[in-house]
Amino acid sequence: MSHRNLKPFYFFQICSESLASYGKSPYLYPLYGLGELPQGFARLSAIYGGTYMLDKPIDEIKYDETGQVCGVTSQGETARTKMVIGDPTYFPDKVKKEGQVLNAAKMKC
Repeated sequence: MSHRNLKPFYFFQICSESLASYGKSPYLYPLYGLGELPQGFARLSAIYGGTYMLDKPIDEIKYDETGQVCGVTSQGETARTKMVIGDPTYFPDKVKKEGQVLNAAKMKC
């Protein structure tokens, strides 16, 4: 078999070896509080060259001539980017309310 044909087998091997690594549940739960979740995303982001700006005041969100985001300025420093993920209140002129979320719970007694 060629190397290209073996790639799916390696993928399935990795998946099968990772099953039940942390018990029988498919969900991971942080043992030391929910602060581990953003830390895990921040570490993964750093591996791929991403930058987190947590708990920093946003002075300005910069857009290019086509209206696409191109950077965020905070405390005199500008981080250049192709994507910004944030709360819609940071982008009041870029969002439009389409509906609302309704949360409900049903209890069977």
